[in-house]
Amino acid sequence: GGNAEPLIYHSMLSAYAFGLHAGHSVRTDSLGNWRISARNYTSNHLFQLAYGDRKRRFDNRSTIYPGMDSVYFAKPKDMLIKDWRKKMGYCYELIVPRHMTERSYGIMREELHRFFPEYKVAIVRKKQLVLVLVKTDKLERYKFMKGEVVSNWDPFHVKVSNVGIAHVLAKLSTVYLQEEPLLIDGTGIKFPVDLEFQADLTKIEEINKALARYGLLIKKELRKVEVLSISRSKAAPAQMQEYKRNLN
Repeated sequence: GGNAEPLIYHSMLSAYAFGLHAGHSVRTDSLGNWRISARNYTSNHLFQLAYGDRKRRFDNRSTIYPGMDSVYFAKPKDMLIKDWRKKMGYCYELIVPRHMTERSYGIMREELHRFFPEYKVAIVRKKQLVLVLVKTDKLERYKFMKGEVVSNWDPFHVKVSNVGIAHVLAKLSTVYLQEEPLLIDGTGIKFPVDLEFQADLTKIEEINKALARYGLLIKKELRKVEVLSISRSKAAPAQMQEYKRNLN
């Protein structure tokens, strides 16, 4: 009973939540607190989010599993997705005061290592085939001049204004080019950009034709890039998975 006081700090890990799609959000809430929420993520996806730290994005193309079989985190072909999520999925939420925003991902990493001590996780550099956005000339026809933030996307049209190049690459890589190698920035562009073009966003050749007028090109290269390494620690059993199984 009683009146609820304003929330200052909150952290929670729960099992699979029925009826919710897997995903996450990172935002300032209505009270001005910083909130990280992840829904129905497997433990490796939680680590990918935590180690991304708002500076980078780790996905299955940029995660390695030394000494492990990566299919441990993959849904078996003979299992329904809802049953797989129920078995392997977790929900996580962290709320911190605004002045702790920069520390939030560090707090999340510390908590995940307490929850899942059976994993050793680190960011390492590894040479692999990637897609790289590069400049083809020194002109800056994509430089933002004035206006509001715009980010409009559909499978055949892009219009962005006053956004970072990282935003453009993340959207292309994670939504439209999921079957291609990871897309990284090789331009070094530090300022906001203006881009508008039409192309089939699942086809690199068409994207390149559209980007040519901006002096930009996507090409494949072998490069040393940062990847997330997740391996098993022999000293620590997977107790959280066993505990969750006993709840069902």
